[in-house]
Amino acid sequence: MINQASKHRALSRNLFSSDSRALFSILFEVLSLSSRLGLSPGEYFSYGFHRKNRSNIHNYLSAHQHFTAHLSALNNRQNPVLVDKLLFKKLMAEHAIETSSIIAYTGPGKREDIDFPYVHGDNLLELLQHIDARSFIVKPSTGTQGHGIYLASFSPSMPRPYVVNNKRFTEQEFLAFMKQSSVGNDTDYLMFEKHISCPPVLQAISPTAAPNIRIITLKTPDGGVHITGASVRLGRQGSVTSNAGSGGLLACIDQETGVISHCRTSIYISGRSVKEHPDTHQPIVGFQMPQWRAVIDLCTRAAKLLENINSVGWDVLITDHGPVLLEGNDDWDVISKQVFGHGYLSERNRALLAEYGLDFGGLTLPKPALKTFRNAMLGIK
Repeated sequence: MINQASKHRALSRNLFSSDSRALFSILFEVLSLSSRLGLSPGEYFSYGFHRKNRSNIHNYLSAHQHFTAHLSALNNRQNPVLVDKLLFKKLMAEHAIETSSIIAYTGPGKREDIDFPYVHGDNLLELLQHIDARSFIVKPSTGTQGHGIYLASFSPSMPRPYVVNNKRFTEQEFLAFMKQSSVGNDTDYLMFEKHISCPPVLQAISPTAAPNIRIITLKTPDGGVHITGASVRLGRQGSVTSNAGSGGLLACIDQETGVISHCRTSIYISGRSVKEHPDTHQPIVGFQMPQWRAVIDLCTRAAKLLENINSVGWDVLITDHGPVLLEGNDDWDVISKQVFGHGYLSERNRALLAEYGLDFGGLTLPKPALKTFRNAMLGIK
């Protein structure tokens, strides 16, 4: 993870590099853009606006605008299907949309709104023995950003059959550990999923964690589904997931071809561009993601199922048998889509958003506003 000290060092290097504009000019523009667009200082430097040669600022959507004006106009946040992963899996299963396979779930009691196997006490041990599962993923049903996700292994012949983070647990100890994890992630229910291993073709660019592909879809009022962004998280050596919290790399994918065009170590100012994986030294830029048309088709079909949710960030894993959906996010992050030198507000995306009456302006910036400045500085959504 990126600590504050490394961020401060990176900021200092960027402010005084030969590629940067005059310090006074940078500081003046940071204040101006934060008060006009709600653009935070972190976004300003992550997007490279401090450099002498830079992208068109007007094509970038600030995180403040993204959450308060963009997603709020497109998505009904009262729809629980993307908040509760168990409801999400139920909806997808009803329409034959491939998702990561669920083994069972546990929590305070059996739910009547889903029909997945419910386990408690030693029922989990019996179920794992029955399906001959030797490893599985544990995750909170309402977790976000990869928090509270564990890879567990199971050896029924051992006195302590469960292993998490190289620590062995009895049945009771394991369930107590999982319960504590669920409390820390503000959820009452936990899911047990089959572990998806990374196909050999992808292990060179993501050694131990399956690459997490993020596809952004926009459903227009006529029911059409359009792809407005594509990227992938790549895992580092020894990581269970490819999330940023596990130090994962972020790469941009050409949404038409499925070829990786750019890769960064982080979305923060301290992030640097890389062309090969730091652990395997295999090329990342130019890598062709397999099954790309199937990935796009899967997300398109899923997007059509959601009512009153029109902009979704889909997380997809590729398996030997085809792509599967992990989850959908109606509050997806726009920053990770804009750190590769081009903003989200392309001419095409502007035209699609205009169908909902959304207009984020052109070359003329809004007037400065104290509230906008405060929101940018404090990170208020």
